[in-house]
Amino acid sequence: VTLKFGMISSPVVESMLIKTHFGRMQPRRVGIVTVRNFNSGVCETVESQIQDLIAKGIDGLFLDLRSNLGGLIEEGVCVASLFVGSKQVVYR
Repeated sequence: VTLKFGMISSPVVESMLIKTHFGRMQPRRVGIVTVRNFNSGVCETVESQIQDLIAKGIDGLFLDLRSNLGGLIEEGVCVASLFVGSKQVVYR
């Protein structure tokens, strides 16, 4: 058996568009943005992916922070400000 050592990289931010039905309503186009940690530059990437999803005509958006390992507080606050506004206090 030959073992190969190396770095396995997975994206920190991923997004996807799904079509879903809630009850008997018409199909909805929902965007999902998954953030695995708050490394440097994550907020910019999240904002870009949200804009891409909006351009595709989404009806709603989920921010998936499950399994998020944390990271830089500034990046977390920046991501939160994309949803609640920059003048809101998110932490003290």
